[in-house]
Amino acid sequence: MIDWKGVSVGNSRVVKLAAYVGKGDLFNAAIRRRTGSQMSHCEIIIDGLWYSASLRDRGVRRKYIDPKPGEWEYQTLPWADAEKIIQWFDKNEEVKYGLGDIVCQLFRINLDAPGEVCSTACAASLDFLNAFKYNPKTLWKACRAKTLAWEAARS
Repeated sequence: MIDWKGVSVGNSRVVKLAAYVGKGDLFNAAIRRRTGSQMSHCEIIIDGLWYSASLRDRGVRRKYIDPKPGEWEYQTLPWADAEKIIQWFDKNEEVKYGLGDIVCQLFRINLDAPGEVCSTACAASLDFLNAFKYNPKTLWKACRAKTLAWEAARS
């Protein structure tokens, strides 16, 4: 269970979505330009471990990251199931980076290509349908909407 401040209570684990808003490289710039957002990459954080997919790491992975101040935005996902997320990443840890998904997203082709990119891995692990349709900006918005609905149902 998570209390009203987002602090873990009992056996529950806090799940956060992190969105990269730093300058980054040309790849980040292309994603920002296409999505019309400062967000160019996303990660899920559980117990200090960051879960995502990245080209630098060649696919789906988890690792510890020391984030630079001001380069990330965070939102707590009180409705998210940490165990299911971890199970998804356990099952998919050998999946390669989805260059085809990036091409489809950049050219707005409605197709799920092989592999995973950050937003598709995060969306799939959070049980969003059609995970291939999400980019960092749309996933951020979808998570915020789900959190607001979750909070409204409990008030």
